[in-house]
Amino acid sequence: MLCGAGTPSALLSFPSKKKVSVPAGTFFLCFGALCRILNVERVNARSLTAERGLTMTTEQRRAAVADAFMQMICETSLDAIRTQDIAQRAGISKATFYRLFHDKYDVMSWIYQSATDPLITASPALKDWKIWSYANLEHIRQHLPFYRKVLGYSGQNSMMESMAQYFQHNIVQGICLIEGVRRLPAKLQFTVEAFSYVNVYAIVWWVRHNCAPSPDTLLSYVESCMPDCLRPYYTP
Repeated sequence: MLCGAGTPSALLSFPSKKKVSVPAGTFFLCFGALCRILNVERVNARSLTAERGLTMTTEQRRAAVADAFMQMICETSLDAIRTQDIAQRAGISKATFYRLFHDKYDVMSWIYQSATDPLITASPALKDWKIWSYANLEHIRQHLPFYRKVLGYSGQNSMMESMAQYFQHNIVQGICLIEGVRRLPAKLQFTVEAFSYVNVYAIVWWVRHNCAPSPDTLLSYVESCMPDCLRPYYTP
C-alpha cells in the first residue's frame, strides 16, 4: 500500500509478508510507464479498427453498419442506439458512418430497400408484383426479430413511413412507364399513396401474427383491397 503524503518511500506487501522499501520516485516512474503502455494499447486498438474500415469498400462498409444495427436492435430499443455505437461495432469511424448514412433511421430503411431493390429490378413490371412480393416476404420472415422490432416503432422516421414511401415510388414509376408519362393525375396519385399504406399495413399485420397466414393468403387479402383503377396495371 502507498505511504501517506510526504513519506519518501512506498511499502509493497508480498505474500511472504516481508516489506520491501522502494523509492517513491522509482515507483511513480514505473507506474507512469505502465499507464503509457496501456494507452498505446488503446491507441493501437483504435488504429486496427480504423485500418479495418479503410480496407473495406463502400458497400462492405454499408453492409457492416447494417449487420451491426440489426444485432443492436435485437439487444436494445431503437431509442437507445447511438450512431457512434453502431460505427464502433461496425469497425468504422463516426465520420465514415455519416458519409454512408444520414442517421440510424436511414440505416433501418436501407436494410429493407437493399434487400428489395434487386427483386424489383429483376421483375420491374407491376404485373409481376407477386413474384417479388413472395421473395420480399421471405426476406422479412428470415429476419423476423428485426422487423418485429422496427415495425413496432411509430415515432419520427418510422420504418412504416419509409416503406410506404418506397412502395409509392415504385408503383408510380411502374404506372408512368406503362403510360409513358412523367407524372400521374392527382386522383391516381392519391390512390397509389393510399394503396401503398395498404401494402405496409399488410406486412405489419403479418409480422404481428408471426408470419401467418401463408404469403399466398396474405397477397390475396392485399389484392382484394386493390382499387379498381389500379387493377389493369397489375393484371398480367
